[in-house]
Amino acid sequence: MGAELDTYVEDREGFLRSRVYVVRQLIRRLTRQGVSVRVLQRLDISSQVEAAFIHVDLTTVPVPFSWVDRLYRRCLNGRALSIARDLYSTARLLPEDDCPEPVIVKTLLNHRGLSELAYLN
Repeated sequence: MGAELDTYVEDREGFLRSRVYVVRQLIRRLTRQGVSVRVLQRLDISSQVEAAFIHVDLTTVPVPFSWVDRLYRRCLNGRALSIARDLYSTARLLPEDDCPEPVIVKTLLNHRGLSELAYLN
């Protein structure tokens, strides 16, 4: 029997080594329930699997992963190509805003852009 779920990550070795990803716990649970799961770092255009899941630890999904939802009948996170805060948050100050109170500064990038830096290197 082939894989029933293809899971795409940007760093397969790091993902499989990590103990902090909730998605890893989900995959273990699915496997115990008899679901076969493949963890892939590169797009598999020959896949015969009907479902895929994209889990990249980046602010913007890399271009190769942007095609995943077109190759599978079902794809979780397939159209969520960016989680940049300026796309969904209106709770922000702009340079011309006057705010006398202290504020918390967050970057547009997820996890201070460290994942992007690691991916590019």
